[in-house]
Amino acid sequence: MELNSPELAKAMFLQMPFLEKLGIKIAYVEKGKARVELPFDISNTNHLGTIHAGALYTLAETGGGLVITSAATSADVIGVAKSGFIKYKKPAKGMIYIEEEVDPEWVAEKFNQALTGGKADIPFTVHIRDEDGDVVAEVEFVYHIRKRA
Repeated sequence: MELNSPELAKAMFLQMPFLEKLGIKIAYVEKGKARVELPFDISNTNHLGTIHAGALYTLAETGGGLVITSAATSADVIGVAKSGFIKYKKPAKGMIYIEEEVDPEWVAEKFNQALTGGKADIPFTVHIRDEDGDVVAEVEFVYHIRKRA
């Protein structure tokens, strides 16, 4: 199935009401790259006044998925996070964001593997940054993709 992968990625992102509840926004999405932001909101903080770990993880997981999906080569494949390991680097305050890119050719290989073999895994690391561009957390994901039934 032909697709405009950045538009498909954006459409999938917008289907998740939880992201709207948190306030997560797409700043831009292009083939193989995206920036996703979480503007500061007191409702996303913890008891210390810093951004809650769950908000950090959600930003990274959905932002990373958006980057991968933006490089997709087929709408006949669907994906989900299989695992994720987060390393906190410093307290997150204010607006936070992820801005990542991936080689579309590498993603195409993984999508072809899923189309021919039924499934594939895509390891991808996401860096969460604060307004100064400092890394506040790093998350190592494995996204699992499979051929649609």
